[in-house]
Amino acid sequence: MDSDPSSQNPTDMTAFVQNLLGQMQTRFESMSQNIVSKNILICFKFIIFILFVFSRKCEK
Repeated sequence: MDSDPSSQNPTDMTAFVQNLLGQMQTRFESMSQNIVSKNILICFKFIIFILFVFSRKCEK
């Protein structure tokens, strides 16, 4: 196959670009979900810590 992009079939190029954009979107969604999950976990740990500290103060 020719390495010159201008000599490639426009339909093939369109399919290639659509496939590439689909892969990028999938990776972006995966990264976003991981970030959200980590933030939820951090918030949950913080809430548990606050509740623990508050319960210790109430015992005194």
